[in-house]
Amino acid sequence: MRGLAGVLPENLDALVAQFVACGDCQACMNVCPICEVDFPRQGEDGCYLREDLLSWLVSCAGCGMCEQACPSHQPLNIAFNYIRQQLDPAQALAV
Repeated sequence: MRGLAGVLPENLDALVAQFVACGDCQACMNVCPICEVDFPRQGEDGCYLREDLLSWLVSCAGCGMCEQACPSHQPLNIAFNYIRQQLDPAQALAV
């Protein structure tokens, strides 16, 4: 995981910023079985809502479909796992 330190978002807010940088692609979300049921919403500023990304993150089963669909080849599966490990358990349970 050390080699990916420069690629992985540091926390949930950095993950939100990463999705802002993706623009309107949504390829990862369009193939995700979690998003099919609960698609992350965007606020008025165009940013995905933090609580929606948190819900996606903690619900992720690690199937890797998002990563396979990403045209930028982002390591989404690893990023989700990494951030999930950084979360306060109470924060994750609140979702």
